[in-house]
Amino acid sequence: MKKYFFILLVFVIAFGFSTFAQNMIGNSDFTQSLYVPASIPSDGNIFTNHNWSFLVNATGGGTATSGNGYFEAVFYDAGSNSWAEQLLQSPITLDHGSIYKVSFMAKSSISRNVEVKIGGTAGLGWPAYNPGNGMAGGMTFQLGNEWKTYEFTFTMYKPTDEHARFEFELGLATGTVWIKNVSLEKAGEMESKSETQIATSTLTDVKGWNLIFDQDFSVATSIDKNVWNFDLGNGQNGWGNNELEYYTDRNAYIQNGNLIIEAKKETKSDKNGTYDYTSSRMLTMGKFSFEYGKVVIEAKLPQGQGIWPAFWMLGDNINQVGWPACGEIDIMEMLGNNSAKVYGTAHGPISGGVGIGQSYTLPSGTFSDSYHTFTFIWNKDAMGWYVDGHLYFFLTKSYVEANYGPQDWVYDHPFFLIINLAVGGNWPGNPNSSTVFPQKMYIKYIKVYQAQN
Repeated sequence: MKKYFFILLVFVIAFGFSTFAQNMIGNSDFTQSLYVPASIPSDGNIFTNHNWSFLVNATGGGTATSGNGYFEAVFYDAGSNSWAEQLLQSPITLDHGSIYKVSFMAKSSISRNVEVKIGGTAGLGWPAYNPGNGMAGGMTFQLGNEWKTYEFTFTMYKPTDEHARFEFELGLATGTVWIKNVSLEKAGEMESKSETQIATSTLTDVKGWNLIFDQDFSVATSIDKNVWNFDLGNGQNGWGNNELEYYTDRNAYIQNGNLIIEAKKETKSDKNGTYDYTSSRMLTMGKFSFEYGKVVIEAKLPQGQGIWPAFWMLGDNINQVGWPACGEIDIMEMLGNNSAKVYGTAHGPISGGVGIGQSYTLPSGTFSDSYHTFTFIWNKDAMGWYVDGHLYFFLTKSYVEANYGPQDWVYDHPFFLIINLAVGGNWPGNPNSSTVFPQKMYIKYIKVYQAQN
């Protein structure tokens, strides 16, 4: 019997201006002084007392005032990212399925970009609910030296968030910025409703599979540099996850019919710092990518608190559009403190750091005891994640577009492969006294097929 997934599509939009026209922003006209919070919690659940707060992190510098009908900030250090200086209001409540209209006036002493992000906190992966091409994931606007009104609408495709944040990201340029008349109003609701059904067999009903990428490590004597690159270092920020390892090109090697990636407890230093662990991250960027197909890897995984093996893909347009607009597909991730469970996840502009995914737990044993196969199949309509031939997560384009927005299906273009063994980070946590080193990930083969039809 075929399995069907019944998906509710939501596309019709109704605007009711008389019903919703109420500004949700406090001190929207900047007649009050800025609010200074007693502390800044690491989870981002900051309370600004229905007012605005001006926050500066370690890479930026500036001063700001409010009270004369506008916000004025003077920046003497641009900072290294858009959120080096922020004008922030939180919490605001955004309802799932609602459409919001944002409006503000702004100008600058010099031509510069300002990013506007309405999004979630650390526990949600800092997603932007109004996705754009900004460094924080929000929408970017170019300011000139004359007052101008900027407006946009967005739909809250994510679940209702009672702790959402409204942020002006003001970093990356010096000079002076003025902002006034900020408005966030509910402008409508998504309405109804049609139904789509997609069979899981859409992934496997093909005439046959053509092998287009074959890395069989049982017959290899060395890593093929025509296929693989190595990321080196710590990414200056733990590759965006606060990971602890320093990646080298010597922690991966061929031995006894396997590609082995080895995480070691050893000291490594560079101009950015000193690191207590080394490992390797290999990728095919610029050498091999593909659009749609089947990926199969057979591997035995390491284990231990803070150990994080992964096999995944990124869109090969990442240098043009950035992450997560390029798309990320995590074929297999495992947290070493539970080596019986693996995760499959898709990331896009709205799903962002949280992603859309499921996990699979072995009925007995662990992924560290023996080899298992991890398969991912992907076409223009759906994706499927398998362990040892068992489909445990089925994701369709229509589901993503209905629940996260049409802009979040960013998988209709080529992707390249990545395999790595991380140590520490926001998700797995750091190693502790129970973690044994070295840890090794063993890979027998990686194969990619494309459907004949």
